[in-house]
Amino acid sequence: MTEGIRRTILQSRLSRNAFSSVQALFYQPGDESWPELKTNYEKDGLVILPKYFSEDLCNAVLLDIDKAVEKTRCGSLNQSIRTIDNDQVYANGERVIYSFDFGEFNEKVNRIVQNPQLRSICEYINQSKLKVIQHWTKRVIPSSKTIERRLMNESWHRDGGGLSLVRFIVNLNDVRHDQGPFQFARGSHRRSVSRESCYTGEADIVSCEGRKGDVIIVNVTGGWHRAGKVTNGQRDTLQVALCSPWADGINRFLKYGSYLK
Repeated sequence: MTEGIRRTILQSRLSRNAFSSVQALFYQPGDESWPELKTNYEKDGLVILPKYFSEDLCNAVLLDIDKAVEKTRCGSLNQSIRTIDNDQVYANGERVIYSFDFGEFNEKVNRIVQNPQLRSICEYINQSKLKVIQHWTKRVIPSSKTIERRLMNESWHRDGGGLSLVRFIVNLNDVRHDQGPFQFARGSHRRSVSRESCYTGEADIVSCEGRKGDVIIVNVTGGWHRAGKVTNGQRDTLQVALCSPWADGINRFLKYGSYLK
């Protein structure tokens, strides 16, 4: 099966809606429910949980990122911490994005990644059981070489993650407009919104400036989104991709999805 056919099957709104409807038939919610969050997620494509995680926990994760960045610069990063490399990591030879997978043994990171109530919220709004596919921290710093242009993920795009993917993003520091907040075209996951309209400002753009500990739950495979440009300070986030076991099986069988690496 060619890449084009796989993309057509897994990225079309019809396929996603059909799969979600079938999946919801087998979903058994727990005792808690969040109908307002589910309604807003279905309508907008994202929901924000203000200051969901404590400043102390965010600060503890930031300290681990500080250490990992310093060890990376010195070439002594512990092999238990994996550096996630992609085309966005280097700008004209100067590193401006540091992405790390701290694995499953970092207790502070996993208190966020495996938070049971947040998992339940994600499952409820997605109407399916979910498992963590991947998680990573990301630190973005400004550079004189990148101020005048955008990095790859600072352009409007949809993720190629396959079926039934949910991502949540945790702000590890306060995010002002000049720290490149996450941006999303509201409703673009469920109706025709052109990429061009995101650039011209015709689309309804949500810019997620916020506080340390905020959580953004977002449909990144269905909706147009981008990272804002960091021109001052830095932006630190912890990002987690979740998927239903059914969808993960289909995605892997068809060998499709950017979260399968």
